[in-house]
Amino acid sequence: MVRSTLRVIALGAAAMWCSLVQAQQQIDVWPGDVSNNGVVDGVDVLFWGFAYQAPNGIARATISTDWSAQAGQAWQSAGGSGVDFAHADANGDGVVDHQDLNEAIYTNFGLTHGSAQPDDLPAGGSGQMPHILLLPVNTPGDDGDTLFIDVMLGTDSVPVQDFLGTTFEFTFNPQFVADHPDAIQFGLFSNAWIGSSPSETTIFLNKDLDAGSATVALVRQNNDPVSGYGLIGRLSIIMEDLTIVRPPAFLKFGIQHAVWAGGTQQLGPVRGAALNLPWQQLTSSAVLRTSTDEIRLYPNPVRNTLYLKDEDDLLLTDARVALFDQSGRLLTDYSPKVASEVWSFPVHHLPPGTYVVRITSGQRTCTKRFLKR
Repeated sequence: MVRSTLRVIALGAAAMWCSLVQAQQQIDVWPGDVSNNGVVDGVDVLFWGFAYQAPNGIARATISTDWSAQAGQAWQSAGGSGVDFAHADANGDGVVDHQDLNEAIYTNFGLTHGSAQPDDLPAGGSGQMPHILLLPVNTPGDDGDTLFIDVMLGTDSVPVQDFLGTTFEFTFNPQFVADHPDAIQFGLFSNAWIGSSPSETTIFLNKDLDAGSATVALVRQNNDPVSGYGLIGRLSIIMEDLTIVRPPAFLKFGIQHAVWAGGTQQLGPVRGAALNLPWQQLTSSAVLRTSTDEIRLYPNPVRNTLYLKDEDDLLLTDARVALFDQSGRLLTDYSPKVASEVWSFPVHHLPPGTYVVRITSGQRTCTKRFLKR
């Protein structure tokens, strides 16, 4: 009798334990909120990347990306982020793939539930945070012309270590950007250090033209971290006719809410950027662009003296040289008095960073970038 009673008690306790385990495995998934913090944003793309090559998990009873709490079971396969990979299976089919990215994160982007919590980022001093830099490439003028801005992540002094992904919000004044579905685009460079092929790096872009913002997310979907710094891609912006809309003295662009993901699937902050372009330089439709091969800029990187060598008589005529910092602020604007195939000017006084040189001669212009060490 005693043994029977003890056996019944043991079976009852085991049943209760199994019920508790099963109850703990039940979770609610809000399709697209992969980080499970109450809002769908660029960070969710990074968390999706963490789980992209995870083993298949438990499919939900209902396969849906509707914005509501979808009942499912935990996969019990969370990575270093601590968030269960079941949240990355946004459509509930038991597999983390691009359908979850395109059908849930993109569709439900910006939606919230409950009390949205900020992403957990370490404090970190400004000297420890990698930089994002915006570097203007050209000077569009006519209606419908496209402005190109290169994006640089990290510097030689503060490179990005164990990079798995990044996300940032590109901001602009919507009044001066064309109302067109493709008005804002982002493309990776073919030699981007973060990984340039589609099999290495996934690009996510969500635009809100009315609000003047575009969220970009880049994630190495193989969970193989890399370290480095330099140019990663190019933003293209189709501008309105600036001679008609009459913008202020400067067109302002910026980077905010920038985050990068490290090899341990943890997040870190990135220093944002601001770019102020004098709008008069964007409306000189009479200016003819010239090949950047006509001017050589050396040494690059440079410490003390920068040299400009003319390959096509651009410097031999009445030319002007303008020097801008990484925020688009004009530092120097002068016209050398002596014609020469090679011009030199000191840069030893400049703080380390990336700068832009624009040479204008007659109806031609040439823009070059250099790195000051």
